[in-house]
Parts: sequence; structure tokens; C-alpha cells
Amino acid sequence: MRSPFFKPGREDFFRPITGAWREIVVQVIIAMYDTFLGAGSRTTHAIDRSDLKDIAVNAIQDYPLMAAEMDEEDETLSMKDEGIKANEIIRRLRDFGWIELFEDPGTRREVYRFTRSGKNGAQWLIEQDSPSLRMTQRNVRNTKHSLRAYLEKADPYDLFMALDHSRRITLDLADDIAEIHEKRRAIVAEAVQEIALLDYVQYMSGKFAPITAVKLRADNVYRHEEEINALISQIKQQDADTLEKMEKGARVFRSQSNYVGSAVLETLDEIVLNLRDAMDSKMRELATAVSEYTDRTSFLALQASVIASAGSASALGRTIDAINSLEGGSQDAALSAMTGRLSPFRIGLVDESTIRLRKGTSRARVNTVQTVRLPTRSERLAAYLQKAEDKAFAIPVKEIRQRLESSIEEKGRMELLLSEIKVDTYDDLLTLTHALGAASAQELGTVRLTAEPLAIRRSNGIVEFDEFSIRSRNVTTSSGAIDG
Repeated sequence: MRSPFFKPGREDFFRPITGAWREIVVQVIIAMYDTFLGAGSRTTHAIDRSDLKDIAVNAIQDYPLMAAEMDEEDETLSMKDEGIKANEIIRRLRDFGWIELFEDPGTRREVYRFTRSGKNGAQWLIEQDSPSLRMTQRNVRNTKHSLRAYLEKADPYDLFMALDHSRRITLDLADDIAEIHEKRRAIVAEAVQEIALLDYVQYMSGKFAPITAVKLRADNVYRHEEEINALISQIKQQDADTLEKMEKGARVFRSQSNYVGSAVLETLDEIVLNLRDAMDSKMRELATAVSEYTDRTSFLALQASVIASAGSASALGRTIDAINSLEGGSQDAALSAMTGRLSPFRIGLVDESTIRLRKGTSRARVNTVQTVRLPTRSERLAAYLQKAEDKAFAIPVKEIRQRLESSIEEKGRMELLLSEIKVDTYDDLLTLTHALGAASAQELGTVRLTAEPLAIRRSNGIVEFDEFSIRSRNVTTSSGAIDG
């Protein structure tokens, strides 16, 4: 069982970037990250408090506060001066695990730096805020170059770098496909606006040409497949002494408790499978998505040109001038008549996928009555047995929750350890394995339960598990309210 993400020290990790101050806090994190790794990097990984406070003050001045979402504490803070606000933002980032204090060995002063989790979170925020900062990965060519380097130097690092690049090929293609589909849906939804065609031009010149087109052309899996397979064959055909040396290096680089086969050969086979998956599915899907996107936008552009050439704008202008020349009731009557006649019509772009043409073919008759075959006796028996078997090996979460509450009440100390759940039947085993999920389902119980890890590994002879303490916190009153 993996340790929970929200373990002690990270219980409320994302709290600073929620609430009324979220935009200001995010900009402080981005500015701090840019100080370390951005264009203005000072080749350092820490910042003193005065500089960090200046960053917070600038964010407070430049970015909005969500006044509609403020609670009592936020309203009190908003009345303070900028220095106090900046100190509070720094305190929140420190208390919730984004930054930490440490002593600079060079100056012997206390400075701030990102925690490991804070640095990863800041990197994600940077990529979402400024996509242009993220360089495009050429993973097909990177795979080939890493394999060539491994063939020449037998450095296991190059082998596993090739494996990592091959895994990223399919993931990057999937991201590109999803983005193209999203762009196509947005353009169809905004077809009646000029922004649709402007967005198309911007996407084709700013994203498709430098990135997607490269993956379809220079970084195409089909183009480099033969060379990659040739390099893999050359590695596999090395003499016995070289292969033994490669195997020892690979096992030292990525140690495991035991090996069934060759670590080098398994890694090479996985690279081949990754390339095959990319060729058989994702490359075709990417080409199809690009084709659909260009077809849609080309159709909309054609419609836009036809509408513009019809002179609808000039005709509308002449009509407005004519109505403007009328006076009094005549103008009102003309506008009323125009509204009544034009209300059923709308001039705009139409997505071709919504158009259905009726073909001159005869319609097939559909039977209004469908004959349903009655199940045989053996089929009914099999269905009944299957239903009974499913029922016998299942237990509702609500029943598990009730068992936990009853056990805690019997203990008399408002606490139950997982190791205290006796496993005599299959239902007892389900209660043990699903106890944490049932404890978190607060809507199913009459008391509030919380689960806390104890960092102890237990075994009851049937299963091995991490020890947790399930405690009863707030007991509901007879009226259904929770006691504080």
C-alpha cells in the first residue's frame, strides 16, 4: 500500500492556491520559480525574505483579489497594509509545504527555497501559465540517438534514456490529438464569430507548424523505425563478453531483487513495443485529427467568404439608412414588420457535420413488434446461481461503516485499529480491506470517523497491510447536527 499524498506536512498542500487570494499566491510562486530557473535566473536555488516579500507586494499590486469569495479571515487581512499581506502569504506558503527555511552555508543567513513538492507544483503552474516556455520533445529522434550512444559506449544510462523517450512518444501524440479535437470543437462552437477563423490561423502558424507538423514529418515514427530496429538488432548481436558487460551495467543501474531474464533484452523489447503502439494507433489518429480539423475550418472559411461576397453587410446598411429616414409611427411600424419577418432566419456559419442530406432511396420498414426469446430453464438456473454467487461475495459499504461504528462503541475508547478487526469470514476480510473507504464515507454513518496512518506494517496471517487508527471525532445529536 502506497503512502498517502496528504501525509503529515502536506495535509493542506493546495490550500494556499484556493480561496480569495489564489491568483496572488500563484503569481508569487511563479515569480519565485522564474527567479530560480527563468530568464532572469541568478543561478541560485534560494531567496532571502526581503526579496521574497518584494515579490509578494508586487503580486498584491498587480493581480486581483476575489472579493466575492472572502471569508471573515480574508476580510480582516484585506484591511491591513501590503507588508502585512505579503508576510501572511509567505507564512501560508511555508506552513502548507510549498517553501521552507534553511541556512545558506555561504552567508550563514536564513533564506527561503522550494520544498520538493513545492518545486514540482510550481513547475506545473509555470507550464500552464506560459506554455511557450516548454520546449517540444523530439522523442523519436531522441530514442534513436540514445540507442546509438548505447551501442557505442555501452553506458546503461543511454539505454534507459531511450526507454524513457520511447514511452513519451505515445503520450505526446495523445496530448496533441486531444488538443486538436478540443480546438476543432471550439471553432465549431464559435463558428458565427470572427474569432473562430482568427484562432484557426493562429493555431496553424503558432502550434501546428512548429510542433505537430514536425511529428508528422521530421519526427515521424515511420521515418525512423527502420534505423531504430537496426540499432536494436546490432545491440542484440554483440559478442557474448560485450553482452555480459552490458547486462552487468544495466542491473547495477536499475537494481531489482531478482531477474527472470535479461534486463537489456527486456528493455529493448519494451522499446520496440512502444514504437509499435505509436505506429499502429496514435500516428494514424493524429493524421486523422489534423485532417478533420483542416476540413472543418476550410468549410467554415468557404462559408464566410460566400456570405461576405453576397453583400449582406451593405444591404443591411442600406436598410438601416432607409428606416432612419422615417419618422414617428412609420419608423416603429417598419421596425415591427422587419422583426416579425426576420425572426425565423439567422445568417451564420454552419458546421457540415450537422447537415444531413436525404438520399433518394426507399426506406426500409421497421418491425414495430419484436419477438423476444424466452430463456431456457438452464439459462434461468445459471443466471440465478450467478446472482447468488455475486451476492454471497459482496458486502455494502454502509454495512462495513456500521460494523466499524459498532466496534468502536464496543471498545469504549473511541478508536479502532485495523489489526483489531478479526478475520474469520469472507465478510470480515472485506471489512478489513475496505475499512478506510467506509470510514471516509461520512454520509453513510452517524458519527464522524477519521483515519490516521501509524507507520507500522501488520500481518494477520491472511493479508499484510499498513496499520491505521480509525477514530470517532464528532458524534451527531438526535436532531442530526454535528457537535463541534
